[in-house]
Order: sequence, then C-alpha cells, then structure tokens
Amino acid sequence: MYFITWSTGEEEVHSKGELLPGIQEVDTLRAAGIVYPRGKSDEDQYQALRSVMTQPTYRFAGMVVPRAMVLTCNFAPDEYEYSGRFDDEYMGFVYDPEKNLLDISSPDPDAEVPDWIMERIPVSAVMRIDQAPDRKKTTFIVKVEPEAVQ
Repeated sequence: MYFITWSTGEEEVHSKGELLPGIQEVDTLRAAGIVYPRGKSDEDQYQALRSVMTQPTYRFAGMVVPRAMVLTCNFAPDEYEYSGRFDDEYMGFVYDPEKNLLDISSPDPDAEVPDWIMERIPVSAVMRIDQAPDRKKTTFIVKVEPEAVQ
C-alpha cells in the first residue's frame, strides 16, 4: 500500500495496481505532447499556453500530432484546490497555427474564456459553441492575431 498526504492534510491509501494505470496515462500524455501546467499564477498558465502556441505540434509514434494544454481544478489558477474528479472539470486548449485559432473546450456549461487569455493575447473574435444538452461540453473558438505567436 502507498500512502499519499496532500498539502491540504488529506491522506489517501492506494495499492500499486490502483496507481500504475494513472502513472502510465501521465507518461503517455506527456509523450504525446500534452501539457499539464502546474503554476499557481495567471502568468504561469499564460507561459504554458504560449509554449503550446509556439510549438503547436509534436512528433509521436512517427506521426505529427497537435500539442495541447489541459487545466484542472476549477480551471486553475483561480481556485487551485482539489474539488472533485479531475476528469469532470477541465479546460483543454489546442492551437491551430494555420488558421490562428485557439480551441478551448470544457464540460462546464458555464465556462468562460479565462481573463488571463483575453488580457495577454491579442484576440480579434471569440465564438462560443454550446453542444446539445445531452453532451455537456462548451467550446470556444478564439481567433488570435498573428503577432501573438511571434
């Protein structure tokens, strides 16, 4: 058994069998160019997103695949405490360099484009796409000005 004590003082006990699939998933996602930023400030999140925008693709298994960024815990950094399952609450970012489009998605129907993006990246348009009620997903297509990526 493995004992984990979080910074909040909470403790968890897991077997190696419970932990191994998660560790393997993180290794696979890291190898696939997925970025899980761990900064606690708007600037840290912005710098992680800039790294995705300046290097938007990654070579994985002999193919060029899009690189992405994922935020969890109430779309960090505003509320950076664990408050439920990570797969229930996330915000994903994928950048298309050919069209200068930033695709932001979230299962939260009330999600908004984070202020730290709108304050730091020159944006010419934002379109919100709400999915059907049975598919809980909100998507934003953000048109980024070309100079934002230079």
